[in-house]
Amino acid sequence: MEWNLDAERELWRDICAKNFWWFLRIGWGVEWYMKEHPNDAWLTNRLHKPIADWLQGRVEEWEGRRAQGIKKRTKVALIIPRSFGKTVIGTKALSLWAQLRNPNIASFIGSETATKAIDFLHPIKLVMDATDPNAWFSWLYGSWYDPTRPWTATKLVHGARRSMARSEASFDTWAVEGGITGDHPDWGVFDDPLSEEKIKESGSWIFAVNLSLAALRPAFRTDSFFMLSLTRYRDGDVVGTYLPLEGVRTWTGMPSPNGQFDCKPDGEWDVYFLQALDVDGQSIFPEIWPTEELKKYEETRPVEFSAQMMNEPGSGEHMALTSEQVAQMWVEPEDVQRNLILTIHLDTAFKTPERKGKGDESVIQCWGHDAKGSGDVYYLEGYGSDRWRIEDFTDELIKLVQRRKRELYRIRCITDEREMGGKSGAWLNWLQSAFHGAGLVLPPIIQLNRTRSRKHIRIQEAAGFWVDGHVRLVRGAPGVQKLIAQMVRAGISSHDDWSDAAADVFAPDVYQPMLNPSLSREDEGGWPAQPGDEILGRRLSDNAARELYDLSLGEWVTSWELDDNHSS
Repeated sequence: MEWNLDAERELWRDICAKNFWWFLRIGWGVEWYMKEHPNDAWLTNRLHKPIADWLQGRVEEWEGRRAQGIKKRTKVALIIPRSFGKTVIGTKALSLWAQLRNPNIASFIGSETATKAIDFLHPIKLVMDATDPNAWFSWLYGSWYDPTRPWTATKLVHGARRSMARSEASFDTWAVEGGITGDHPDWGVFDDPLSEEKIKESGSWIFAVNLSLAALRPAFRTDSFFMLSLTRYRDGDVVGTYLPLEGVRTWTGMPSPNGQFDCKPDGEWDVYFLQALDVDGQSIFPEIWPTEELKKYEETRPVEFSAQMMNEPGSGEHMALTSEQVAQMWVEPEDVQRNLILTIHLDTAFKTPERKGKGDESVIQCWGHDAKGSGDVYYLEGYGSDRWRIEDFTDELIKLVQRRKRELYRIRCITDEREMGGKSGAWLNWLQSAFHGAGLVLPPIIQLNRTRSRKHIRIQEAAGFWVDGHVRLVRGAPGVQKLIAQMVRAGISSHDDWSDAAADVFAPDVYQPMLNPSLSREDEGGWPAQPGDEILGRRLSDNAARELYDLSLGEWVTSWELDDNHSS
């Protein structure tokens, strides 16, 4: 029987146009590339076909809405570990497949630099103009190169486009610092806008990337398809910023780390998420990343491994504090001791325009210290905002102090950072006036030196007390989740205002270290008698000598005998 080459071509033309997985293998040519390079046979049915099928589903949903004239964006996040094929699959092949199904759309590819964006576009050009020897695209659909149309390194109009009156190119590129001006694309892929090199080069690069993404919203059409194709780098990267802000609609692949991202019906993002290791610590992609190699990577560069391979910055045994350790610190509100001594800790971002511009919050936290000398502290409540003015902040602080004084708690002190730049005393005078106006006595203020160079060290040292079991977190306490989120990501979190304020709890001028419970009250370092103890709840006679601990002097008082008149 004679083989009909035209029939085969027609069959593959139809299959590749309808099925992205087969387009990737045959039309794009991964199948033939792997046959020529068996040591680089990376595409697998097990791992990559579910990704391809999921992407096809998102594209078909998008096409269906556009066909009905529905003005709704499709926003997709492909969060895949490094070297798992996300760029070939999502950025390159999927972008060309979308053009195959509708040659008149305008597709833009972006990255951290113009050079990287051009590098992503270049292979697409080679497939379309029949230069790539492994791709069947041109054999199936003809060469899309037209010498009479623009065909440059940065942008092109291919030969299959029919709507020549449209100003946007078939393919164009953009970079973080360049953005998109004057065009309104139908399709966009933002591929790895972050790199470790850029982050080290510019301390504000993450902030610049987040601003860049925000600026893209009015540039893309309201019925556009937009995809983030990336791995994680830091807690405050585009994933950590925009997924919580705009909401996750669906989550596919492996579970969200620690339930960090909840799905909501009105969420904007559909997410496909993978981590390099499964729950048993085995590689999910041994064809390229054997388990042994991943373990070596984790041992030598643990912070980078957590972000780049596990897509979970701020996790792993290298962290000073883990979510598993935090889980052991919860106490119920009814189990909180009543004889706590309170301290209040402030972080006043409103004082600095730079910190306000970064979105840092001004924070007020209230902690309770065990009066019996155990060294334990209780997080009771906290409040914060990046919009508070000085008046708003002061009102919140006064309300907290008023409420706690009505509950008969003693407030030992309030801590804040030392004022710099010749303004020492202005903030203290402001608080003094505000408290007097409210009819309150301002608790003692301790101003601590929170230099930026020592901030990370202070927070890490405070985390040591958490790990040692001296922190109790009251379940349901206001602000407790914000504090935890920053403490378990110390050093990589985009904001540290909550953890910085919490570090004051363990400052030498504030914290009462654990006393030795095995010693008697006569021994130095023994348990002190404090207000609230059972012994001080009884009426004392002139013959009853009780030993007290003078907190102001820091010494034992053992000869205070009270008569009936004093005890009354």
